[in-house]
Amino acid sequence: MSDEAAIIRLEEKVVALTNSFSNYCNESEKLQVERAKRLQEQLQKTENTLNSRLEAMNEFRAQINQERLTYVTNEKLDLRLKPLERMFWGLSAVIALITVVILPLIMWLRG
Repeated sequence: MSDEAAIIRLEEKVVALTNSFSNYCNESEKLQVERAKRLQEQLQKTENTLNSRLEAMNEFRAQINQERLTYVTNEKLDLRLKPLERMFWGLSAVIALITVVILPLIMWLRG
């Protein structure tokens, strides 16, 4: 084989290797682009899920804050319970009076 034929053969091998490497790079780039698209889609789905969960949490917070407006404060409860407490102690005193004074007096009078 002559030197010229060997050079041509080497050039053909270089061209074949260059084409093969170029094809490999193109395929690799395509795979990377596809992977990037899949990752972007997964990221978008995750973001959508997170946003819907955060929206639900915010709605729940708003509901709780709205409900809190209907809660009775300690001051209002105390204002409502004070008269009942006075009535209770008044009735307790009447019951004590009946038990300690009036019943024994009735028993003594019957007696």
